[in-house]
Amino acid sequence: MRRSRELPRMHEFGPSVLGYASPRKAGLALEERDGQAVVTFPVAPKWVYVLSIASQLFVCLANLGGAALPVVFLFRFRPPFVSSLVYAIFSWAFGALFWGSMGLHSWLMYRRWGRVPRELTADENGLVLSWLGWRRMRERRWPADEISGIDLRVIRGHLNPWRTVAILYVRRRKGMARRFRLSSADPELPHRIARRLSEILGRPLNCRS
Repeated sequence: MRRSRELPRMHEFGPSVLGYASPRKAGLALEERDGQAVVTFPVAPKWVYVLSIASQLFVCLANLGGAALPVVFLFRFRPPFVSSLVYAIFSWAFGALFWGSMGLHSWLMYRRWGRVPRELTADENGLVLSWLGWRRMRERRWPADEISGIDLRVIRGHLNPWRTVAILYVRRRKGMARRFRLSSADPELPHRIARRLSEILGRPLNCRS
């Protein structure tokens, strides 16, 4: 029987359980889940994934062709500079192996997971950032007592006048602040996200234009 392709649930964070669910929209979104605020970041279009896989496989084939030419030249003409040709063959073969492995890995990951967005989840215990890593879903956590505040800086003069772009800063008591880029056609969405995270975490909010 074929396995279900449903995504696995995440680990517990405090009293709540984080579960991954595919977003209804591919863009930036804010969702309320049982006292949590979940920020879903945009994912690239499907054609970007397909083009990336195809490009890696194309480079693999190009390297195979590059390795084949010295082999043909070596056995047909038997030139005196054999060591140089052998070095070229191994170089091209290594490139083919590398890019072929990358393309195969990208294809398997896309077939298994599809387009997985990053999610930033806030509750009274802190923040959790989840994303798809090299082989599986990964998490990064910041407990609430390590967070000192939330800043939002709206970017002016960017290239797309029909979108609002802002940088969300999660300031920590120790270490550098974490930055998250927020881009949406809704001009109020970045402010709602910053305000909701500030309310749930109980930390001050500073908005800058």
